[in-house]
Amino acid sequence: MTDIFVIFIKWPEPRMVKTLIGQVLAHIKAANLYRYMVSRMIENLSPLLTKDMKICWYFDSVSKTIEVKNWIKRRYLP
Repeated sequence: MTDIFVIFIKWPEPRMVKTLIGQVLAHIKAANLYRYMVSRMIENLSPLLTKDMKICWYFDSVSKTIEVKNWIKRRYLP
């Protein structure tokens, strides 16, 4: 049996993530905050992952597939 680790994320686009915070901080800052929060979550969970574990990434925008893959692979995938 293979363990599966599923991560749901959104592309950190202004006005699409952290919209309530964006009303106070500005939407660009809120999007950057979301990107940071996702990065920290992955960094904190990475030590728990094993080589035998399958990681499934789910994200909201098919049109941003390349951007999301580049964002995640560059930082978190071997």
